[in-house]
Amino acid sequence: MKIAILHYHFDRGGVTRVVSSTLEAFRSRKDYEFGLLSGRPVTELEAPSRLIPGLNYSSSAETTPGPDELYRQVTDAARDLFNGEEPDVWHIHNPALGKNTSFTGLVNRLAADGRALLLHEHDFAEDFRPANFRLRESSRDVHDSPFPYSPRVRFAVLNQRDADILQKVGLPSSCLAQLPNPVPPAETVAPLNPDSDLILYPVRALARKNLGEFLLLAHALGGDFRWETTLPPTNPAYQKRFQQWCDLVEDLRLPARLGVAATEDRPFAERLAESRAVVTTSVAEGFGLSFLEPWTYGRPVLGRDLPEITREFRDQGIPLDSLYSRFLIPAEATDPEKVAGRWEAGIRSAYESFATKAPEEDLIQTVRQIAESPLIDFSLLGEDLQAQCLRTVVAKKIPIEAPTAIPSLDADGINSRREPILQTFSPEAYAAKLETLYHSLVDAPAEKLSSLSPEKILREFLHPNRFHPHFVE
Repeated sequence: MKIAILHYHFDRGGVTRVVSSTLEAFRSRKDYEFGLLSGRPVTELEAPSRLIPGLNYSSSAETTPGPDELYRQVTDAARDLFNGEEPDVWHIHNPALGKNTSFTGLVNRLAADGRALLLHEHDFAEDFRPANFRLRESSRDVHDSPFPYSPRVRFAVLNQRDADILQKVGLPSSCLAQLPNPVPPAETVAPLNPDSDLILYPVRALARKNLGEFLLLAHALGGDFRWETTLPPTNPAYQKRFQQWCDLVEDLRLPARLGVAATEDRPFAERLAESRAVVTTSVAEGFGLSFLEPWTYGRPVLGRDLPEITREFRDQGIPLDSLYSRFLIPAEATDPEKVAGRWEAGIRSAYESFATKAPEEDLIQTVRQIAESPLIDFSLLGEDLQAQCLRTVVAKKIPIEAPTAIPSLDADGINSRREPILQTFSPEAYAAKLETLYHSLVDAPAEKLSSLSPEKILREFLHPNRFHPHFVE
């Protein structure tokens, strides 16, 4: 079976890591041939590939060819990859994310010809990514749907939340697969050192990773530990904010360092082996690897819970006892009226960016709750207000009660998490699901395409209960 894997690029990152695990897991399976179609040169993966610059992000390309021309380039390159033959399956990653003006048209042309397509959605433009949504919707032909489906055109999603949303808006279960990312086992597992004082946040700095809360947690849990994040931002737009966080750490003498990998050339596994525990304070995740991977290295996880992501991990029998749903601060540590006003301004700007009417009653109720509550969840503060709050807490010595503690687990406690993760999310289990899905697509009859409404999907994602100011800062 010939599989064409298509993406904007295969640079280092989440999608490339998943593809790498896919290729590795299928090496032991006979009769599978993979080829990569990429908008940028492929350097991170070992597989035959063809470069098609028109697949790159439209923001990164000089020009993006129209859908008809891109379709011609892609199908020609695919036949070249497979010695003149068509792929049996087209495995397309993030086709509806809104990164390329011709991607929707390309997918619809491939689907209209009866090809077997697996549309693998890691992230959604509808999930508080208004620039992506506008680019996709403004550039597509009215007859081209971002969400086409048929027995031979199916969606794969990473989590139950996304599966529930697509089914709620009308996608038949027969056209949907839940495909959690694989979690490869660690090559080596260093014994946990109970005397270690390092609490590690393995993360690339950006607003959604909620660095302010990481620093408040470091302050609240005392100075007996070293708190470190690994990677500085690559997005130039976040460099200034990141530097402001670094300056605040120095000004307040917090027991933390940010972006240590930029100045210390050490393997990630070595840094992780040194740690006592791993922390996450992110306010949004796709799959939730940060909740699982540290356990495979023998390190416990603490931090902010994302129940819409972690509920299925718990359903698999994986205890996540050191996560918290809220980090409450006293109103005296900030200005509740200002917090409420900024939150309201942020969410209204999000609705305006999507050209969607805001649910007035829900917004009014939430704003009132924030303004009048004696305790406020720290994640409801935008980054400016979080920084001001940290300065106030330190200057006025306001007591902050940490919502969790550093986990204290023995080897049995760690293995009780590690083993079900390795069993349920192994690359082998992932490949088995994918193999079944590929064959099911190839064997399915060609039928007329149907489509989902982007507006209905948007309404499911764009809800006040899911909003954090970090999404629009």
